[in-house]
Amino acid sequence: MIKNDKQNSITKQKLKEFQSALTELQSQEGLHPILKKAQIDGVKSQIEDFERDILEYEQLKKGEINFLVADSLPNFQLALIKTRIIKGWTQADLASKVDMQEQQIQRYEACNYSTATIARLSLIAEALEMDIQPIKIEFHKPYHFSEEIDENRLSIIKKRVRERNNKLFELND
Repeated sequence: MIKNDKQNSITKQKLKEFQSALTELQSQEGLHPILKKAQIDGVKSQIEDFERDILEYEQLKKGEINFLVADSLPNFQLALIKTRIIKGWTQADLASKVDMQEQQIQRYEACNYSTATIARLSLIAEALEMDIQPIKIEFHKPYHFSEEIDENRLSIIKKRVRERNNKLFELND
């Protein structure tokens, strides 16, 4: 994910380099066809990743994305970064709103806020004026095996292991 204008510029440059490499690969002679196809496919895949990342960043910057779905904590953490971009804020702008150093926001974003506490995530979401809907939490009852079931299962497994071992010994004779 591209998180700022500098990364966007670097990604665009890398895209040009990979497009040039693809053109060169496609015209290259003497490579085994399977090897050539594998190399071309790899370069094309990287080009697609660059194009997707650039498109997403530019859509975020232009405000073309109206809502984000954060169905997990990692997606919520990415939504913090995307919301900052949608609002047109730099990392320095966000840092000043939450009374932190810009470098702290940079460190958080470098690892997608995985090191931030829930309190910090909440503070940043509030500063970004994110409208967060209530979270639905479902609890699933764990399935407990009775000792009887465990013993039965264990005896079946032991029997299968003995049978396999016997077959292996028969094959070696």
